[in-house]
Amino acid sequence: KVLRFQNNYEKWVAFVGLMDGKPYEIFTFKVFTGLDIKDGTMGNIVKNKKKGERSRYDFVYEEDGADITIKGVNNCVDMEFSNYSKLLSGILRHGMPLPFFVNQLVDLKFAEDHITTWKNGLVRVVKQFIKDGETSASNCPECDSKLVYQEGCLSCKSCGHSKCG
Repeated sequence: KVLRFQNNYEKWVAFVGLMDGKPYEIFTFKVFTGLDIKDGTMGNIVKNKKKGERSRYDFVYEEDGADITIKGVNNCVDMEFSNYSKLLSGILRHGMPLPFFVNQLVDLKFAEDHITTWKNGLVRVVKQFIKDGETSASNCPECDSKLVYQEGCLSCKSCGHSKCG
C-alpha cells in the first residue's frame, strides 16, 4: 500500500508491504519527478535478480485498467533511511505488535524532532494499520489504565483521557 507523508516539508512516500493485512515491510523515499502514485494505491513490489547483479525492486500497480511498473524503486531510497527501513521491516517480520512498534518509533531520537520529520510521518503511516480498540503499551497519565487506539488516537476507556484532545 502506498502512503504519502512529509519529511522536513518535502513530499515522501512509504510503500508498506502487507502480509495477511498487516505491515510486513516498509520502504520510504522522497517523491521524485514522475512518481504520481495516489495515496492508498495498492500494488506489488517485485524483486528482479539477474545473475551477478544487485537485485532490483519494481513497484507494479494497476491504474485505469493498465498495469504500470515503476522500475528500481530501491534505487530511490536514501541510504540512511534505507537502513532504518531494513531495521523496522525486520521488527515487523518478527511480529512485534503495531502499538509497541509505534511506541518504539515515537521514542527514536533525531537531531530534529517536529511534526514533519520522517519519524513522525512514519508513525502516522503505521497508525493507519492499528485496529480500533487495540491496546497500547502506554498507560493513561490520568488514571494509569492502559490506553487504547480509537481512530488513530490513544484514549483511556476508564477516565476518557485522550492524547488527541
